[in-house]
Amino acid sequence: MKFDQKNPFHYISYFIFFINFFVSILFFILFLMPKRNIIYLSGHKLIGNLEVIFNNQKNNKKNVFYITLNLSDYFSLKKKYTNTNYSSNIKTFLSPIDLFNFISSKVIVASHGLLFNKILVKYFQVETIYCGHAIDGVYPVNKKKYFKHLKNFTEVWLYSPYEMDMYVKDFKYPYNNLKPIGYPRVQYLNVAKEKNLEFKKQFNIKKNIILYAPTSNRGNYDYLKSDLNLYNINTLKILEEFLNEINSIFIIKLHINDKLSNETKKFINQSSCLFESASFKVEFDYDLLILSDMLITDYSTIYVDYLILDKPILFVKPPDPNLNWKYTFIVNNEFIDRNDSLQDLFFAIKEKLFRDHSQKELIEINKRIFRNLEVKKVLDSVYRSLEAYLD
Repeated sequence: MKFDQKNPFHYISYFIFFINFFVSILFFILFLMPKRNIIYLSGHKLIGNLEVIFNNQKNNKKNVFYITLNLSDYFSLKKKYTNTNYSSNIKTFLSPIDLFNFISSKVIVASHGLLFNKILVKYFQVETIYCGHAIDGVYPVNKKKYFKHLKNFTEVWLYSPYEMDMYVKDFKYPYNNLKPIGYPRVQYLNVAKEKNLEFKKQFNIKKNIILYAPTSNRGNYDYLKSDLNLYNINTLKILEEFLNEINSIFIIKLHINDKLSNETKKFINQSSCLFESASFKVEFDYDLLILSDMLITDYSTIYVDYLILDKPILFVKPPDPNLNWKYTFIVNNEFIDRNDSLQDLFFAIKEKLFRDHSQKELIEINKRIFRNLEVKKVLDSVYRSLEAYLD
């Protein structure tokens, strides 16, 4: 759970976490508790790589737990996995027992930062692994701080050998813990990509589905008010007419840190062709990518995952909310043509949905990123890497 300074409950949650953490450390030291042969997952949400690892534990005969500081997520995940054997594997940092088991585990896999990572590694002999949440589209803003953060992990899993080259050659990363193992969620997409019609039937949808997954708006005024921010309510009103014309629906999948205004939510709820991603109860978060027929994004790296599906991808060019960021080849290259008007975007949608489905312009990106990566064997590599730290 990312700390929100404006949310009073976050202060309470983090206070309880810190108390529990130090009580667990004291208990661990006093009673000389042995390490447990288990794996814990930690991240803002149980999505992406963490979700795929968690849901595949039975196939790989591993005992995997997910722990969260967010009580709402804790209870919703407990409910989600009620009919499986995994409900009891959902844990919370607010429970002293769960937190004690967390620091007693042999391996922790994190998709973002990990509090007290250095202490866990140095004093509790926990092997910590950074599994990532997106291929790097930006050069490190504070290189020294970022490298120090990654240095404390036993392993840093990268998207592909191409990202490894970025770290070594472009970022000048100096430490020897990089592992271009691939992303489990990409293997999942590759295996399940033929389920588009099956998923549509499940939701009784007979129309084309356009998925919109933008970058974080970061509260940037110019971005939020732009007509190329496609969840701007004025744009949605124009978009609704266009969607009815082409008999398609539009799903909005916001960045994890962003929210729609109440006015926008109300408008979407009254529409027959506009939907929030939460309206679709899917097994995997990334099933929405499979369900859709086209992706629209702006500066987000989600399009790289979508490449594996061989479906149309379009880009828009709102004011960039990521001020003072230097993009890598992933986001800024000659092969991406961003539409800078709604008129151009609507023309491109018609062209790609109904005439030319090919992605010739993105083939070179696909080749570079996925070269030398056996996508079908990523999960095998992941679990082999985890096994090395277990008895």
